[in-house]
Amino acid sequence: MGFEILAAKNGREALEIFDSRMDDISCVLLDLTMPDMDGKEAFRKLRNIQADAKIIISSGYSEQDVVERFAGMGLTGFIHKPYMLGTLMKKLQQILTDMDKQ
Repeated sequence: MGFEILAAKNGREALEIFDSRMDDISCVLLDLTMPDMDGKEAFRKLRNIQADAKIIISSGYSEQDVVERFAGMGLTGFIHKPYMLGTLMKKLQQILTDMDKQ
């Protein structure tokens, strides 16, 4: 799809990668449930590193439930699991297009 993917095995590793490569990262896809550090804690720490980071949460919980958990925190987007590659592609294109307009 033309994206370079940086994968992390848990929330702590995701923070380390983001901190060292944030200039190369356009968007972060976090699972709400991850080992070592859950998505909400990782989200908060990512925001401390870069306040305007584009962050999508992926979860099997409903969108309404996740949006309520992240109310007022600047959640960029949500994608419900399980999802198809095409759905992810559309979500990323939407967010990156919105970034280009800013």
